[in-house]
Amino acid sequence: MYQAPSVYYRGAVQAILVAGPAFMIALGAASFYLRLPEPIAFEPAMLIVGPTILLFALMFGPFISCIPVLIGATIMDVISGRLPAFRIRAVWLLVGLGIGWGFSWIIGAAQEVAELTFALTATSGLCAWLSHRRVTD
Repeated sequence: MYQAPSVYYRGAVQAILVAGPAFMIALGAASFYLRLPEPIAFEPAMLIVGPTILLFALMFGPFISCIPVLIGATIMDVISGRLPAFRIRAVWLLVGLGIGWGFSWIIGAAQEVAELTFALTATSGLCAWLSHRRVTD
């Protein structure tokens, strides 16, 4: 019987490209959230600095995220080939969130820097979500 090949690398490429800007957006959102209920001061320079930071994150983020995303996507693809429960996209998301939080806990950010913990966890979950690409679904 023919079984369609896995195409996890297509989603992994998207995840690699999105990881840098997603991390910076999550880091900024978390830092703004932690300042509440203070008002968020808007500076006109934010219109230049924000897109510039995202541009640099888009240029240099793939160098940082390439290896972790490819390793995670490959491992999850192998596991999902053997265990049908791991073929569900939500499971990939949960595993990604768990890995992101676990990594932030290992480096000590979970206790010290809440913004970094949120950014790592959210970006890891998003990358796992995007990496889930199979022909059969």
